[in-house]
Formats: sequence, C-alpha cells, structure tokens
Amino acid sequence: MLFVSAAASVLAAALALPAPGESTAVRGGTVVNPDGSRIENAVVVMVDGKITYVGPDVPPPSPPPPPPAEPDKPAEPDKPADPNKPAEPAPEKPAEPAKPAEPAQQAEPPKSSVIPADATVYEAAGKVLFPGMILAHTQIGLDVPNENMPVAPFVNVYDAIEPNALEWEECLRSGIATIHVIQGNNTVLAGLSRIVRPQGEMVEAMTVRADYAMKLSISPRAGFNRMTQMAELRRAFADLDQHLKDVAEKRYEEEQTKKSEKVLIPPDEAQKEGAKLVRAEDVESRFRNLWRLSKGEIPLFVHCDRAMDVERGIAFVKELKLLEKSVFVVGPEAWKVVDSLKAAGRPVVLSPILVHKEPDPATHKDRETFVPKVFADAGVPFVLQPAGFGFTADGQLWYQAARCVREGVSREAALAAITQNAANAIGMGEALGSLAVGKWGNLAVLSGDPLAQTTVVEKLYIEGKPAYDRATDRRVKELTTGQPQPVTEPKQDAAKPDAKADGK
Repeated sequence: MLFVSAAASVLAAALALPAPGESTAVRGGTVVNPDGSRIENAVVVMVDGKITYVGPDVPPPSPPPPPPAEPDKPAEPDKPADPNKPAEPAPEKPAEPAKPAEPAQQAEPPKSSVIPADATVYEAAGKVLFPGMILAHTQIGLDVPNENMPVAPFVNVYDAIEPNALEWEECLRSGIATIHVIQGNNTVLAGLSRIVRPQGEMVEAMTVRADYAMKLSISPRAGFNRMTQMAELRRAFADLDQHLKDVAEKRYEEEQTKKSEKVLIPPDEAQKEGAKLVRAEDVESRFRNLWRLSKGEIPLFVHCDRAMDVERGIAFVKELKLLEKSVFVVGPEAWKVVDSLKAAGRPVVLSPILVHKEPDPATHKDRETFVPKVFADAGVPFVLQPAGFGFTADGQLWYQAARCVREGVSREAALAAITQNAANAIGMGEALGSLAVGKWGNLAVLSGDPLAQTTVVEKLYIEGKPAYDRATDRRVKELTTGQPQPVTEPKQDAAKPDAKADGK
C-alpha cells in the first residue's frame, strides 16, 4: 500500500459519475464478505446507489427449442378434369428482386442475464470485490481535534471539517468509503459529530449523516484528574436539568396566561406539567444538543482509557439512562474488563495500540497481551481504528485486521472489525458493512486478498458511483514512475461577452 496524500477533490473531479437512475455492474471478480462467504466469478449490480444483485455471473438462458413439426398429411387425389372446360394457362410468377447482402455484424460480448441492459459494466476478472471499509471513530479532516473548552456540547464538527484535507484522498486510495468524524478524546463533553464520504467540494456534499453523535470522556483530559473530570461531567448535566426546569415552568405559565387562568400549583408541579410543553426553540442553543442527548435522540461515544474508567463509564451512562445509545471507545487496558463490556452489550471501538504491556509482578518483565484476541475469545465484537492514519503500516485498517489474524483472531472477526462491526457502531449496519442486496453500493475492487500486504485498491465505488481509479491516480503515477504528472483542471466554458456591458 502507498502512504501518500493529496486533495480528494482532484480525484473526484476527474471521474465521470453516472447520472441518477443509471445502473452499474462489476463482474468477473471474487466477492469476499466479512462473514467468510465467497462467490467466484461474481457480478455485483448497483442501481440508484444500492446493490440489487450479488451472485454468480449467470449466462443468459438458452432460447427454447422449436416446437416439433406436425406429421405430413396424405395428399388428396387429383380431381378429373372437365372435358368440356378449356384448360386455364398457369399464371406466371414475377421474378423476385435480389436481396441486398446484409452487412456483417460484430458479435457483442454476452451480458449476464442479471445485468440491466443499460448498465455500465466494469470487468474485474481476477480481482477481489470487498465492501468499502469504514472508519467508525476518527478526527481526520478536522483543523483541531479538540476545543480548548472542556465542556462544549454546543460545537459541531461541521464547522471544523476541511474538504480539501489531505486525508480524504488517502481514504479513497485505501478503500475507505465511510468515515465518522468526531472530536478527540481530550475533552469532557464534546459536540456533534458527522458521518461523511471522502469526496466532495463542500461539507454538505460529503455528508452522509449530519449531527450524528456526541462524545463524553470518563478518562481525564489533559490537566484534569479523575475527580475533576467527573465533577465537570455531573455539573454539565446538572446545569441542563436546572435550565430545563426553568424553561418548563415558564412554558406552563405562558399556557395558563393564554387560557386566562392563574398559576395555582407550586413550582415543582408547574415544572412537571411544563416539561410536556418544552420545544426545541425554547431551549438555549448552548444546551440544545445536550438536551437531545438526554432524551436519547443522539448516540453517545464514551471514551474510557483505563479499565477502571470502563467500569465507571458503564455505571455513569446507566445513571443517565443512555446505555442503549452508547458506544465505548476503550484503551489497551480494557481487556481486563472484557466481561463487563460483554454484559453491557454495546459496540466497542478498540485503541489503535493493539498490544497492552505491563510488568509481570512475579518476574518484573513486560507481559504483553494482544487486546483484540481477548475480545474475540470472549465473543465480544470489536471495531478497529488506525494509528497515525495513512503514514505508517498500523495507520491502515487492512494492516490492523491482518495483524489480528496473525495473532490468532479468526479471519471473519478481523474483517468484520473494519466493515460490518464498524457499520453497526455508527448505526448503519443495515446499509453498510457487506455486499448484500439492499445495501449501499460501497465496493472496493482489490488486486488480491484484502489482508495481503501486496494488495492495492484498484477501484472504489461509493453508493454505486466510481469514486477512485488507481489507473488515473496522479500521485501514484508520480511515485511509481518518478516523473511529475500534469494536474487535470476542471473544464470551464469559454468566456462570453456580457450582453449588458455591450449595451445589447
């Protein structure tokens, strides 16, 4: 794999995207899904951005045989001629004009019967067709990973995403089709995240899901201890609770005034009655995201670096009644509390550091634990994330998965950790994570096995449209040939004279 970067828009602008409604088919390759299933000589059909067929490349059915010929009927005997009637001359048949010779037609390559007639077909013989990989938790593309304020639930990564960031092109080159961009772990309470695709001139064009999730950290941010961290977290939710009580009481009084009735109940009861009347516009903007989170409308990513933080984090989100909406982002030490995470039954995003080291109390030598193996053995699905994205071997999702297999994790669990499990963690398991009918057409055409070191991404389709082609990758050509390649600029219409300026 090549670890190079550039603006994603340069690649995207050079690729012709099919018009809406147009269908695309990739055939001849081997489909490899994270569950271990394989389909040789397969075809994947994508219509309107979704997969409509995954299976063998079935040849068109043979025409039905002609019906059997009916047996010849016996000829009727000739009637005797009438001797009194003169014989009629036989009519002469006009000569038929000679038919012009038909031009020779070139034989068209046969199409599979499952491919629509208007489909754009891409041949992938000898290649591997794999689901577009997913980054379920990352800060790539942000100008800064964290705000200076420890409690900032009112911020939004929309304001910090740079569409021309270098990492987007590397995502395309690495076969990553979906990215969940969320603030970093050096926080107490962070703002709204966003799920994006790694292409587009504007954030709006990149967006898959806006304002998706929020993050809180149980582990202390820089300069905080654990007591300070938890105090800040509890104060944030206490401030929200008091604000909502004030808003609810005010709304109840407003409704009573409209009815020309007096407020005859104590404030605590007015708050309970008014809570049913609170609207989003009534809540101050600094509390609005946190209010939505408290109602379970927004998923919550919970950062827990140490084993003790995991236990405290599970208890805290249970206290908030948000466990069913939580995803745990854990550190290398989390293998010690794998049973607690299994009991919680929530998605787990592992640290990019896959090996936990600590001194053995008996020998005082470093004892190494391969963290994903512990989770796999316990039957806990996990999600992988890269380290130092794009610039080192462990900065690649495929490498992290391959390393898991080398350490004894099953191939299926390792592949799921960068596809299906990651899709589940960001709430898109029904749409992403595997090549199946009804899912989005996010498909990577690989030169070989997804976990092989020599494998490269030759093409990437996002929602059924071509998003990356290694054959037109300018920077790959520069690296492989050593020669500078021209930059393809978007075509512009020739300048036309201004009618108003000419006085016309």
